[in-house]
Amino acid sequence: MKTVVQKTKSFLFETKRRFFQNRNFIKKNVSIKLGMRRLFFSQTFDNNKYFIDQILKPHEGINAAVYIQNPQILIDQSEDKLALDPSVCYRLELSKFNPIKGKNRNVVVRKIRLDDVDGINRIYGYYGMCPIDRETVTENMHSSVVTYFVAEKNGEILGIVIGVDHVKLFNSPERGSTLWGLAVLPGSRGIGIGKLLINYIVEHYQTRGISYTDLYVDYYNRGAINLYVKVGFRKIPRFFLVPRSDSHTV
Repeated sequence: MKTVVQKTKSFLFETKRRFFQNRNFIKKNVSIKLGMRRLFFSQTFDNNKYFIDQILKPHEGINAAVYIQNPQILIDQSEDKLALDPSVCYRLELSKFNPIKGKNRNVVVRKIRLDDVDGINRIYGYYGMCPIDRETVTENMHSSVVTYFVAEKNGEILGIVIGVDHVKLFNSPERGSTLWGLAVLPGSRGIGIGKLLINYIVEHYQTRGISYTDLYVDYYNRGAINLYVKVGFRKIPRFFLVPRSDSHTV
């Protein structure tokens, strides 16, 4: 059996091989706004200076750079205008996913509607998370790139999860996706809403032939990390950068 070090080396080698094999097909300089922040995908940028300029350029919402492999270089080249976010990246290989059973009677999971935005922002407000805006949600609702799922019971929004399809967004040769903004109404925690939302977003991407789903989670959020690990997510070496001026607000 392979050791953890051998598995990590194999993973990194295979990731790089597939990436560089298909490099010319990837869309360049890609970012997307989700409603609470704009994400910049580092694997689509060839020029560090341009990448840094774009992250530091004012946009609506908070900018964040994801899939960073060498954050120390970008921080140095930005003259310390970028900061490392205290998040850890976890990956779920979708071929290995088994649906999770949870206590979710009478809870309906469906795609977002515009009248859900206030309920979602109420949940995000409990956790100090950035709110989503209606304009961006409206744009993304009609796109195949972003998917919003909400959990609802008796007309009340109990949870939210957002997914980004990397194939639709930038022709990802790895056929990846990311999960963002998973949150559950505090009074509804412990009844399986988070697991239910993960089930829906994962099964949604399995039907599209997506290989994996990644997420970033604050390293001190042990409850969330325990849930993700239990589901099958495993830590990978990818980092998250934000403008230093926003490092305490993401």
